[in-house]
Amino acid sequence: MFREILDRINDNFSGERAQALLTDLWGIDRWFDFAHFKRSAGYSAEQFQRAGLSRVESVAFPADGKTRYGDWVVPLAWDVNAAELKLSAPETLPLASYAETPCSLAMWSAPTPPGGIEAEVVELEDEVVSAGLIGAPDPALRGKILFSARPGPELKRLAARHGALGVITDYHAAYGSAQPARPPDKTSWVNAWSDDPNGWPFTRSDTPAFGFSLSPQQSQKLRDVLRGGRTVKATARVDTRLYDGSFDLVTGLIPGRLPDAEVMVFAHLYEQGAQDNAGGCAVVLEAARCLSQLIARGQLPQPRRGIRFILSWEIYGLLAYAATRPAAMGRIVAALNLDSLGVPPERCQALLELHRNPHAQSSYTDVLFQRIMEGSLAAGEWRLAPFDTTDQVIADPTIGIPTPWLGEMISSLWHSSLDTPEKTDPRALARAGTAAATYLYCVAQASTEEARWLAGEVYREASSALDQAAGATQAEGAGREPARRVRYLRDRGRQAVSSCAQLDASPESAQLLAGFERQLDEAAQRHLRSLEGVPAHPEPPPLPPARHAIAHQVPRRTVMGGLSLGSLPPEARPEAVAVTRGQNPRWAAALCCALYWVDGKRTLLEIQELAEQECGRLDFDLFDYFGFLNQHGYIEF
Repeated sequence: MFREILDRINDNFSGERAQALLTDLWGIDRWFDFAHFKRSAGYSAEQFQRAGLSRVESVAFPADGKTRYGDWVVPLAWDVNAAELKLSAPETLPLASYAETPCSLAMWSAPTPPGGIEAEVVELEDEVVSAGLIGAPDPALRGKILFSARPGPELKRLAARHGALGVITDYHAAYGSAQPARPPDKTSWVNAWSDDPNGWPFTRSDTPAFGFSLSPQQSQKLRDVLRGGRTVKATARVDTRLYDGSFDLVTGLIPGRLPDAEVMVFAHLYEQGAQDNAGGCAVVLEAARCLSQLIARGQLPQPRRGIRFILSWEIYGLLAYAATRPAAMGRIVAALNLDSLGVPPERCQALLELHRNPHAQSSYTDVLFQRIMEGSLAAGEWRLAPFDTTDQVIADPTIGIPTPWLGEMISSLWHSSLDTPEKTDPRALARAGTAAATYLYCVAQASTEEARWLAGEVYREASSALDQAAGATQAEGAGREPARRVRYLRDRGRQAVSSCAQLDASPESAQLLAGFERQLDEAAQRHLRSLEGVPAHPEPPPLPPARHAIAHQVPRRTVMGGLSLGSLPPEARPEAVAVTRGQNPRWAAALCCALYWVDGKRTLLEIQELAEQECGRLDFDLFDYFGFLNQHGYIEF
């Protein structure tokens, strides 16, 4: 289906051009304030126009700290002129400078008086920070600058609770488990600045404070002075502005022959790193040029469906687009998220990963992209990964757009001063970009022949998953649980096969899809019969009477998109932390996936079973969590 398309795109996608675009974008967004965000949006719109896209526009959304899209409250706009931190007593020592290392300043840091502010530095151990986040305000911390190795967002909440002026952190930012020893010059970027434990950006309801992030080299100098036993003071000068502003969503289109169907690719702007995410944005821009020129030269025919390119703020941009332009979002039949690209694994300890859709949105898009990756990259250069939460938020069934994610997220460079263009490689950008552009064009162009081929591939993947599950469970000597697993995989396979009808709804294709679904039913029945003699595990204990009634209630969602719990009153936040077991609903995959199974038809017990089939045993109490969501209006029974 895709070999010829892949070869033509491979010959025309320029990794060198993508790296140049990456370097330009990084040179703007590394300063991560809203004045620079306007510049990077303008640069992106100009590149879309140069690429020959149609209907290029920049759509402004409010950044007023109060507008809500779905459950997500937008950030307050913020600009920086200068910021620096230095020791002023008992000795003078420079510690941090925004001009020299932009990510040494916490995003949304509040301004100090024009001449700066001097205050005592108080070092806090981890256990003191943890206790202080829930304890009564401590007068000894009021008016101080707090220093700790805990994450910046935690210290910011501590400062807000106890009346401190600002914070200093040398926390080692890490995403996932592939993190080597921290280089002495690595400064972590703090881009969450909320009073809410589940928060992210600074909003109208948050307490102003400033923050600085230090490398191990700089923080060791500060600790050495603190261990001298004398009062240590620092002077912070922060020239920033918090204000009502806006952020932009930039979009352009390769028109298709069908006016009411598009495939979309998205990458988020407005982050300080080259890999995360100037790399993803550069691949979008170069894919736009590559595909547009191939079509203009007649090397690829005009696709049946349009191909839409979008760059904006992570999650906020797509939720705002969905909320304000539902008809435009409704035309999108499939999408792709590009987040963190362009650095070879030997430079960042991260392999290129294809993250699949949540199981509630099982789709042909996962198998199509898998086949493209298998046909374009060698084994060991990439791997499949489960659903994870970023701009795949639009795969939430309340929005309903299947969206694989291609990225190198578990990176040692993540959110730090080390994420710079010289770590990137044009060959890595070209590999990811060629696969991404091939996926976009294949979905855009697919018709009867392609849909039927793809349905066969989806069927083969689903059938193989059934065979593997049945074989594994028989070997393990399990019983009731294996039968559930077989039924679950059968249903997910049927769902993915049926999604191919989106590409071709002809009666002949419908008959083919129905045949594949019947074959999955028959395979599942064979496996279930083979499990009948396998000893069963003991049944789980019956639900207590009080829970039995709750288990059979049917929840209905009231909010589009994933949850942030950002509309909760402050007094409800401790309970939110308790019922989620400290997991952030913005990012925790299990919390998101459980919510995605809510369709107004399934009971809580059925949703729990589906969520555990997808994510494994849940480490939170789903009944308590959904009861909390009902109490605060996120779901209804």
